[in-house]
Amino acid sequence: MGRTCCVPDCRSNYSSNGPCVSTFRLPQNEARRNEWLKLIWREDLIDYFSKHTVVCVQHIAPQHVITMDQIRTKDGLVNIPGKIPKLPKDAFPSIFPAWPFH
Repeated sequence: MGRTCCVPDCRSNYSSNGPCVSTFRLPQNEARRNEWLKLIWREDLIDYFSKHTVVCVQHIAPQHVITMDQIRTKDGLVNIPGKIPKLPKDAFPSIFPAWPFH
């Protein structure tokens, strides 16, 4: 079981109530972190977030999730599947299937 998503109504990584998926910590930059918390309707966490506060991959647009790593070889750069998905610095949560009005 992975870390549980802090988005309201998301059941990802809860023992038996949802899928086990990758998660991402909130940005370290305070302004970006607060923007994320507003997007996911968790402004209550602005003063109380921790390194364990995460958002799951189901709330990130697929084009923002980096799943390949680049390795430099003598022949140039080679893309290989990465072990851990990553996000670019400008990624943000934007998919909320439980919220039809968002």
